[in-house]
Formats: sequence, structure tokens, C-alpha cells
Amino acid sequence: MLYDCVEEPDLLYEDGARTIFLYTNGTEGIPPEALRQLARYMEHSTAENVKSEELARLHEMVMNIKSDREVGLAYMKAYEAEKRIRKKEQRERRKEKQKER
Repeated sequence: MLYDCVEEPDLLYEDGARTIFLYTNGTEGIPPEALRQLARYMEHSTAENVKSEELARLHEMVMNIKSDREVGLAYMKAYEAEKRIRKKEQRERRKEKQKER
């Protein structure tokens, strides 16, 4: 089942959550070492990039998820569904362009 997410920019949640964008190969600013380690781990989720207790806990979760066959199957199903949706959208855009001509 697919859900559409409609964003409400005027709705305030006030839950303290913040959005940050991490560019793992960025050159701007001087992020804290913990953030640099996280970015490095996110780019290459290997044991060699586990440099802290927090990353060790994250790595354990990642490895558990990667080894779970049900999760892998669900991922593949979602991937295939997304692929079908993208192909359908591409066909529809082509049809619209042909109509415009």
C-alpha cells in the first residue's frame, strides 16, 4: 500500500525535532568530530568506521537489519514497486509531451 504525504508548512509540531542535511564529501564548515564520524559511517557502513559507542550501537542495528531475510524481502518489494511507479510516471510524461506537440 502506498501513501501520499502532504506537507503542511504552516503546521507547527514543536517537538524539538530538527532537520539537517549531511553532505559526506562536503568542505564547508567545521562539524564536530562525532558528526564527521557519523557521516563517514553513513557513507560506508562497515565495522572499520565504527569509532564510538553510539556508532557501535548503530552498527549493531544495521547488521541485524541487513541479516533479517524478511527485511531484505520487504526492501526488494518496495524497490520493485518504486521502480514500477517511476516507469509509469515516465510513460505518462512522454504521453503528455506527445499531446503537447
